[in-house]
Amino acid sequence: MIRDLETEDFLQEIACDLCIVGAGAAGLTLAHALGPFAQAKSLSIVILESGGFDPTPEIQDLYQGFIAGQPLELAATRLRCFGGSTQHWTGMTRPLLESDMKPRAWMQHSGWPITYQEIARHYPRACKLLELGAFDYDPFANPHPYGPALQLPAEASISTCLYRFSPPVRMGTTMRPEVEASKAITTILHANVTELVPNAQVNRIERIDARTFTGKSLRVRAKRFVLAAGGIANARLLLMSRSIEKTGVGNARDVVGRYFLEHPHIDLGATLVAIDADTKSARNSWWRPYAMRNTTSPVVTRHALCVSSQGQEREKICGFVALPHWRSMQPLPTQGPVSLDLLLMTEQEPHPDSRVLLARDQSPDALGLPRTRLAWRVGEHDLKTMRVGVRLLAQELGSRGLGLIREGKAIQPDRFPHHEDVYPGGHHMGTTRMGTDTKTSVVNADSLVHGYDNFFIAGSSVFPTGGFCNPTLTIVALALRLASTLQQAIEAETKA
Repeated sequence: MIRDLETEDFLQEIACDLCIVGAGAAGLTLAHALGPFAQAKSLSIVILESGGFDPTPEIQDLYQGFIAGQPLELAATRLRCFGGSTQHWTGMTRPLLESDMKPRAWMQHSGWPITYQEIARHYPRACKLLELGAFDYDPFANPHPYGPALQLPAEASISTCLYRFSPPVRMGTTMRPEVEASKAITTILHANVTELVPNAQVNRIERIDARTFTGKSLRVRAKRFVLAAGGIANARLLLMSRSIEKTGVGNARDVVGRYFLEHPHIDLGATLVAIDADTKSARNSWWRPYAMRNTTSPVVTRHALCVSSQGQEREKICGFVALPHWRSMQPLPTQGPVSLDLLLMTEQEPHPDSRVLLARDQSPDALGLPRTRLAWRVGEHDLKTMRVGVRLLAQELGSRGLGLIREGKAIQPDRFPHHEDVYPGGHHMGTTRMGTDTKTSVVNADSLVHGYDNFFIAGSSVFPTGGFCNPTLTIVALALRLASTLQQAIEAETKA
């Protein structure tokens, strides 16, 4: 069922078996995966959602904060409502690569504590939930109506990758009937979490406190808790919960909020002049699968040019993808060279000083809580990835007679890019990262907060690295993995 703390009467305190904070991609996926199991076992799940069914300016204002580093919009890229940011995402998806998850000697703080296979086995179901069809991101098994994609030699620094587009799925819409009908799941709207309260031994979360703008309050006690409020909000909630842990829940080693990651974007200010060396014709040229989406397939796809794992290792850079853009207002050419705009999206090296903090010296939000202060850092290694990326694209395409990059500041690598050329992709990751070392991570390989036995974190905040792919597909896959972990733990507990 779905209830509203603002408009309905509640007991001051309620109890459940599992409490989930946040009804976005991670939280609703967890509820969806665990709902049938919970109903069969007569277990109860409570979801606390800050917003209602639609975002409002008053609720959205809770995202507002202060920027102390690279410019980044805090409120516009996130929605506080049932369905979370899936209510406005573009649907662009890719899975992580196996190489994204391995330690890379040239990239500080890289490597996941779990294998690629541990996520990959959940990708097919994640694809189903996001209406992406089969889990198939092979660019050569997904032909484009405008011709074949480039199949470059294995040793090349550039390779072809594929993106698949969700319709996009709005989880607040698609999952609402299921949640409303569920006897095991109760979602409580307008329940703004104000504190996560541990026990005196600081090894379990004892309760969560929430309230509305009008002052109505609610306490939720549960056997297990999952924080799934988003890449920035997860860290903020931990940092401001200080009644027992004076530096914030799970923050004894000052790691919460650190290693904030984005996907730095740059418009190259350059033109890719694409040439088909064989036919001199643009109608079936190599560039069309990259610059134009395939809308003839059941799931829309698009090819892109990315750095290969060999190219990353040779050049000692992070991952990146280049997206050529056709200027849609121009008529399609029938022959000759074609000018395309280029967008580069890069992976970011984790850095401990790129972080979420609390702005305790500034005015609080409408609930009286400290706002976020975000210091997003774009490091020299990130800028190097962009500079080298431009060069690799030019070299690989030029040496094969496929095109050249001309015009603009992108062809002046000694002066481009600067920090002011970089803008974010709206992908907030890494602030409660997964790892085995408590000095550099917040949760373990099972997404359990270090030192706690009943408190888990879901969403992109647990990503140790972000690859160059949009995070939603992996957020959903990791939530499915966490649901499996929780189910196994509950079953083991029941048998004991």
